[in-house]
Amino acid sequence: MALPVDDFSLDGVTTDTTGIKGAGKGIKRTWLKAFETAPAQMLCAYGLAKHATLSNEAVWDAVAQPLKSGALFMTEYADEDAERRGVAINRWLKSLYDYLQYQKTPAQKKKNEFIIKENVCAMFYDEIERLLPSVEYCLAPKRQGVSSGAASLRSSAAAVAEVVSTARDPAELERHAAILYKWLDPTKVSRIRMMLSYQGCGGLPYVASVHQLVTACFREYGNKHHQCTNGNVSEVDFQDAVMERHRIGDNGISGSSVARADDFS
Repeated sequence: MALPVDDFSLDGVTTDTTGIKGAGKGIKRTWLKAFETAPAQMLCAYGLAKHATLSNEAVWDAVAQPLKSGALFMTEYADEDAERRGVAINRWLKSLYDYLQYQKTPAQKKKNEFIIKENVCAMFYDEIERLLPSVEYCLAPKRQGVSSGAASLRSSAAAVAEVVSTARDPAELERHAAILYKWLDPTKVSRIRMMLSYQGCGGLPYVASVHQLVTACFREYGNKHHQCTNGNVSEVDFQDAVMERHRIGDNGISGSSVARADDFS
């Protein structure tokens, strides 16, 4: 049975409103399902993915394009709204937080000490200790569900510590967001960013490295499709997005059909 074409059609995919299986496919939406986010979309099962060799601008132009599933982009960074950008920042912060905590586990630290030069390893862990407080402070709360069966096997074993959901002081939140913004500056040396690139072939390091890449692209070109400028996202823009994500907490996203803020993170 042919489906009616309506105002919600996207790249030839039409909205199915007849109630049959697959209803809702093609509806334009700013929220993303897990398989639509950048790490899933950019994963290449057969070898080196192309994004690793592209310029940041080329990556940004690609991730800002709509998907045939109905998603308007593969990262909420591509939205002009601070609330949506805050969700994207929180995805990045969660992956970075888990990555940094994992690096601090005794087993992983022992591996790093074996493969990295002693002075470089020391700088790497010193940077973790300096950056982690800002990552943790800016990470917004998420309601935790209880997993069982196969879901319990897929749940993140890397999250060795949980972020306690407490109200953040706005002034401190802005200060820590500014620290993270400055840390993203590609002209500054970072052992953490170096290790993310070095280890980003699969699993948690891959997911964290993709979020890191997309965040770097956002910082440099996030306003490219919204303003007649060079696209640069200012420190104030970045802080506003962090603040807005904390404002909504886990109470839900305005204008969305999902039940709460990070249903699809």
